[in-house]
Amino acid sequence: MTPETQRVLAKVGDDEPIFILRASDTLTPLVIDEWIRLAKRNCVSHEKIVKAKQHADAIWKWQLEHGAKLPD
Repeated sequence: MTPETQRVLAKVGDDEPIFILRASDTLTPLVIDEWIRLAKRNCVSHEKIVKAKQHADAIWKWQLEHGAKLPD
C-alpha cells in the first residue's frame, strides 16, 4: 500500500463504509473516468481531478501489463 493510500484510509471513520476498486477489475478505469466527469460538473478541485486521472492512467497501464477481468 502506498503512503498516499495509507494517508487517505487513515481519514476513514471506523463505521464509514468504503468501496474499493482494484486494478485487476476491467471496469475500474471506466468508473474513475465517470467519477472525473461528475467531479468536473460539481466543481471538485482541479488537484483531485488530476490525481484521479493519474490513477486511471496508472490502472490502464497496469491492466495492459498484467491483464484484467470482470469482478468475480
